[in-house]
Amino acid sequence: MLGCQKSGKAPVLYPDRNIAPCRQVAQKESLHNVKAAETHIHADFISGSRELADHLAVLLHLSNAGPADWRC
Repeated sequence: MLGCQKSGKAPVLYPDRNIAPCRQVAQKESLHNVKAAETHIHADFISGSRELADHLAVLLHLSNAGPADWRC
């Protein structure tokens, strides 16, 4: 997670499936998770991007690779 103190925004790169720690840090630092980004699909990593989108309505920036239901 990268946070900007001026804007209060905190994009998340490759979020973990357990989004609780990310939410806790953002709250502690008075930041708002607004985006999640992944540059490519990982066969050995279960992403938390969808969880962030479902729970926090973050904007997703994802690779165009993979099945159609993955793409945004």
